[in-house]
Amino acid sequence: MSFLPVFFGLEQKSVLIIGGGKIALAKLETIFEYTDNITVISDNFDHELLDFTKESNINIITDKYKTFA
Repeated sequence: MSFLPVFFGLEQKSVLIIGGGKIALAKLETIFEYTDNITVISDNFDHELLDFTKESNINIITDKYKTFA
């Protein structure tokens, strides 16, 4: 497995996180430091992620992510 570190300025940006598990929570915690305009979509969420979002303005969508090809 390889990783590609990418850096973006997130001020005034909307962010979409796909997934509701521990990896999504780690991304959410990091990104939340820079913007609170975040949407998380998943058909299943860990309770830790939901607990984190309850005290913030993060949008939660309970659905499967679908791409249009």
